[in-house]
Amino acid sequence: MTTWTTFLGWATLLHLVAYALSVLTYWIAGHRLSAFYARHIGISEDEFRRLWVGLVGGYKILIWTFFAVPYLVLRLFL
Repeated sequence: MTTWTTFLGWATLLHLVAYALSVLTYWIAGHRLSAFYARHIGISEDEFRRLWVGLVGGYKILIWTFFAVPYLVLRLFL
C-alpha cells in the first residue's frame, strides 16, 4: 500500500500544481487568452470564459475525487 500512497501523493501534487498554474495564468492574462482562443475557436469571449471556468472546475473535482481523497484515506487509515 505504500506504493499506492506514494503514487497518489505525487499525482495529487502534480495535478494541483498544474491546476494552480492554469488558474494563475488565466488570472494574469485572462483577457488576452480569452480573446485569442475565442477568435481561433470561433466563439465569443464570454462563452470561452464560461467554458474555461467549467473545464477548470471539472478538473478540480476530478483531482479531488481520484487523487486527493484516496490519498488522504490511505494516509489516515493505513
